Amino acid sequence: MILSHSGNPARKTAYDLIAVYKEGLGLVNIDSQAPNQVVKEWLQGQDFDLVRPEYRYGDSRIDFYMEKGGHRYLMEVKGCTLERDGIGYFPDAPTERGVKHLRELAQAQRKGYQCAVAFVIQMEGITSGASIPVLSY
Repeated sequence: MILSHSGNPARKTAYDLIAVYKEGLGLVNIDSQAPNQVVKEWLQGQDFDLVRPEYRYGDSRIDFYMEKGGHRYLMEVKGCTLERDGIGYFPDAPTERGVKHLRELAQAQRKGYQCAVAFVIQMEGITSGASIPVLSY
C-alpha cells in the first residue's frame, strides 16, 4: 500500500491511504480526491464559460456546476476501485450519500439542468464497466 503523511495534528489519523496493490492488476488508486481533480482538469479544457466545484444544490454539494451558452450543467464524480475479471464496478461499497446525490441530480434534470455522472476508473487493465444496482424507486 501507499500512504501519505498528512502532517495535520487535528486529524484522527496521521496518514491517508492513497493506493493498494492488487495481485494481477497492480496499483489501485483509492485517493478519494483524485477523481475530482482528474475531472476538473478535463472540464477546464472543454470550453465551459464557468466551472465551479463543490456546488450547493438542494441538500447536497454536487461535485461540479458548469455553464456554457446559457445552459446549466451538474456533474457528480464517482471513483471506480472495484474490479473483477477485468470489469470495473460501481459502487464498491454501500453509499447513502451517493444515492442522495443521484436523486438530487434526477430532480435537477427535471428542473432543466443537464446532468451527468462521471465514473473515473482508478486502475489499469479494465476492459469494461458495470454498475451494481443501488437505487430503488
